[in-house]
Amino acid sequence: MNEKSNTKATVTPKAILFDWDDTIVDTRLMILNAVNKTLSYFGKPVLDKDMNAPERMDFFKQIFGEEWVFAYSIFRDHLKSENPEPLRIFPGFTSFLNLIAEKGIFTGVVSNKYNELLKKEVDSLGLTDRFNVVVGSGDTDQDKPSATPLLYALSRGNIIPSKETVLFIGNSATDMECARNAAVRGIAYRATPIAGFENIPIIRHYDQARTLIF
Repeated sequence: MNEKSNTKATVTPKAILFDWDDTIVDTRLMILNAVNKTLSYFGKPVLDKDMNAPERMDFFKQIFGEEWVFAYSIFRDHLKSENPEPLRIFPGFTSFLNLIAEKGIFTGVVSNKYNELLKKEVDSLGLTDRFNVVVGSGDTDQDKPSATPLLYALSRGNIIPSKETVLFIGNSATDMECARNAAVRGIAYRATPIAGFENIPIIRHYDQARTLIF
């Protein structure tokens, strides 16, 4: 299902929320390593190191079928053991975050990464105090694509969901579906359109976000 969206925001947002993995930080290899360790645990062929990290929920359901929940728990254990030191913030994000702060816009992270690990990674990059809220898996009773974690994040700032004044920037169909379910505006941070969301605006660098949003 496609969604139509204006190319540029018409009003200054009240809130800009972000996914974490491969939206703010480059975690492709970290996730891929944890996926491959899980595949090896189950005796399945591993993925090529040059591949993009898979859309995790869909991937695990497809590969493991009825065992996907158990396999996903193994994956999360491996992910916890991955060293966060190689994490790299994508170019332009810090200056974009500075602009958000200057404008007094509520901001935060909404991720499906296990909450303790997510907050550890955010803190390791010195970003904890830069966000008004950080929501990970386990902080609410449902993960994305449910609207629940995004709505919970907005509730921390007493902000009403709106496609005009609330933006959610992410890199996956799960993120865009979450934005749609929460009735906020989705923006994709990636190089190519997302299947089913081809009309969602795309940014490839955070300098583009300035032009698109402000």
